[in-house]
Amino acid sequence: MALDDEDYRKAIDLYQTVLDKQRRALGPSHPIMFDTMGRLGSLLVRVGRSDDALKVMTDLLQRQLQAVGPDHPSALETEARLASTYIQTGRSADALTLLGRLIPRMNDVLGECDVRTLEARFAYASVLRSLLRWNEALASYEDVLQDQIETFGPDHPTTLRTRRSIVSVLTAIESSREALDQSTALLQDESRVLGPDHPITLDTRGYHVGALASLGWHDQALTAAKDLLADRERVLGPAHSSNSWLRQLIADLDQQTDSR
Repeated sequence: MALDDEDYRKAIDLYQTVLDKQRRALGPSHPIMFDTMGRLGSLLVRVGRSDDALKVMTDLLQRQLQAVGPDHPSALETEARLASTYIQTGRSADALTLLGRLIPRMNDVLGECDVRTLEARFAYASVLRSLLRWNEALASYEDVLQDQIETFGPDHPTTLRTRRSIVSVLTAIESSREALDQSTALLQDESRVLGPDHPITLDTRGYHVGALASLGWHDQALTAAKDLLADRERVLGPAHSSNSWLRQLIADLDQQTDSR
């Protein structure tokens, strides 16, 4: 059942009430209280109360640092969640700085292939991408991909996500041939693992179409774009906002084909 704004407001009020009672009963540094603070912070992010979420997560981290030290796994996890909060609130530079300090410690304490470390490494690459630092992002994605394949396998959704991110960077830097090759292989795996109509698979098909168009293969790109639009309208609905760019691409490709 979907929750509405009133449900979220009640949940936040309840967490805050519980947190006050836990603080009085258990003290300011009890692990149970830390868990409640983390849940409250995540909920505040979800409802768009970014400043309040950052206050809660920063307070939580300071309490954990005093209670268990900076290299305790729980403190490392909170730092990673704080970085995620920075990302979700548009503070990419702060997230990059925090992750740059955090990841070497996670490597040492948890291991390079620990699930939490891998997620932080992926987040670091994604922040680089958001800052348009394409070459660094590509190198970071490729680095974490190797460990994800070793840890999860090549078909795990987490691994597929990183492969899709690599395709997006290759598209952005106009490395069209490599983007085409990698999107072709990725599409085969996503269609098999997620299904051909999964929204993620449909998004990857968009990168594939873009690579075809960038290479000047207009006839193939036009056919693929029309097929994709038909599938997106069937699965997501004709009014879905993400269909507009595809319609424009089809119009451009039609014009280029007619002018030959």
